[in-house]
Amino acid sequence: MTAAAPAGDQLGQPASAKATGSRRQLFILIGIAAVVAAIAVVAAIRFLPLGGSQQQETPPAEAKPPSVVTTIKTGGTEPDGVAFSLDGKQAYVTDKQVDSIVVIDVAANTVTKSLQLRDPVGVAMAPDGKRLYVTNYGLGTVSVVDTTSDQVTATIPVGRSPIRVAVAPDGRAYVTNFDGGSMSVIDASNSVTATVKLPGHPTHPAVSPDGKQVYVTSPDANVVSVVDTASNGVAASLAIPKAFTIAFSESGAKAYVANNGDGTVSVIDVATGKISSTIAVGSGLERVTVTRDGLRAFVTNGSANTVAVIDTTTDTVIATLNVEQTPTEAVATPDSRRVYVTNAGAGSVTVIDTGVGG
Repeated sequence: MTAAAPAGDQLGQPASAKATGSRRQLFILIGIAAVVAAIAVVAAIRFLPLGGSQQQETPPAEAKPPSVVTTIKTGGTEPDGVAFSLDGKQAYVTDKQVDSIVVIDVAANTVTKSLQLRDPVGVAMAPDGKRLYVTNYGLGTVSVVDTTSDQVTATIPVGRSPIRVAVAPDGRAYVTNFDGGSMSVIDASNSVTATVKLPGHPTHPAVSPDGKQVYVTSPDANVVSVVDTASNGVAASLAIPKAFTIAFSESGAKAYVANNGDGTVSVIDVATGKISSTIAVGSGLERVTVTRDGLRAFVTNGSANTVAVIDTTTDTVIATLNVEQTPTEAVATPDSRRVYVTNAGAGSVTVIDTGVGG
């Protein structure tokens, strides 16, 4: 008579071997559970801020369509240049027709005060935020305004008809002398250290983000002059018909040129000095600005009373906004959220939500 197989050995496997296999399976399951738990801990730590409270990372906000927020009456007749305080809380707007600079509270969208100054046109803020440079077109001078006291602390003779000013990261100011055919270089001690001869009627200077070059438009000479800031000499001349105003992208890789004659914007590849694309925008182009984050460019169309918005990643027009009569200057706030547009024919400033920034 054959003995019955021991319990647990129904498949002909010894009981001891089956027990060993069960323990191995158990160890494998425990190992898998430990790995899963470790992954969960790592994922939780990734979303845990230093304070210890659990909070998921907020992804960057997506760009929105640009839109007109409001329009501010300046109390003048022909507002022109715009500059912002470093914190973006105040805007300074020139109006040479009434010899004043109005100061706008950016949060409240209201004019808070007016500074009296003869023939102001161009305006730019110093990197330290303590000085405002203002060109006095008919006087051939540049006024330096203390932003704390709102008092003129220096008056600097430059060339004939100073029209625009741009300030480099090192504090030097570059002033285009429209009827003088030159650009004056002013150092931090308020002294003119160089005068650069330029073709035609130089109009708008733009300093590259690294401060190594100044691009200057001369629309009647159909050229953009590239000035080396180390030598104060013209390093190159780019042939661009009716180049009127210019602005750099945030990285400095591209420069956008508004061409007053044919309603286009030329995009310069700064590395090669060549035009990489030409964007059809509208008629009577005046000024161009690029938001500080480099995502969008805004171009005023003086004849059409509109502002064209360019997506700088694709260099295409994504919107055209209606503003008031004869828009001229366009300048972005430090946080890139707003663009201020001066309407020379309406005595007003239009505030545009850029749809980007933060």
